[in-house]
Amino acid sequence: IYSFQKPSHLSLSQTMSTTKRPPARRKSQPAKKTKWEQPPPTPLHDPNESCFPKNRTHEGYMKYFDYKTELTQYYFVLSNNFLLAAKSIDSTKLSIVIPVEGKIIVIDDEEDESDGCKFIIRGKKKTFHFETTSRDETLSWMDVIAKACRLKVTDVYRLAYEIGSGSCGTSVIAAQHRSTRKRVAIKVINKKKIKNRQRLSHEITIMKKLRHQPCIVELYDIYESKKHLYLVMELCEGGDLLTTVANQAHFEDITCHVMHQIA
Repeated sequence: IYSFQKPSHLSLSQTMSTTKRPPARRKSQPAKKTKWEQPPPTPLHDPNESCFPKNRTHEGYMKYFDYKTELTQYYFVLSNNFLLAAKSIDSTKLSIVIPVEGKIIVIDDEEDESDGCKFIIRGKKKTFHFETTSRDETLSWMDVIAKACRLKVTDVYRLAYEIGSGSCGTSVIAAQHRSTRKRVAIKVINKKKIKNRQRLSHEITIMKKLRHQPCIVELYDIYESKKHLYLVMELCEGGDLLTTVANQAHFEDITCHVMHQIA
């Protein structure tokens, strides 16, 4: 006696659906890197902003020439003891920078046709010639420039105490504006000990362009004397960065991340 198995009436698709498949092997995924929260973007320096500082003692158009240039009209601004000039009031780049500290200002009487409209600023090595539209305007310019020649940083700011000192004869002094009572920090640089003048000029240019930026010390003003250059900057009263980072351990990871980006 033979026993017959009842044939299955299931289709091929049904047979495959009923068959259990072994679970698929998952590929090992690499560990996700920690995403650092980036600060919101800050507005950059406006390239259309005027090259002249906001602190202006006197300003106006004058004609100028020296031993290198011909008589040309510029817009001049006297700021502290610096006479600045550009092609127009809206220019974004300075054409002339003259430190007037210690200079001599006299009327140019060499030419009979000047009618008192010309004056000269004399230094030890260079002589600068100016021409205005009237004698009254000439006398006005000569008066304000003569005062700027005698201007000292201590006439504007009351020096308080030394915050710190650095290499090449630099020091930082806390000070207060005599009229507004605003507290500032003044960086004093010995001009004789400056090793790289181009680097210092580049640093000042960058600080001017990065004004009104968060987390960046702002440069307010510049003064100059025969021996020193004074950078009037924002006063940060929270202590130095090294002490702050050393006393707070949670800054270590952030500091490493920032230094890695700089490197």
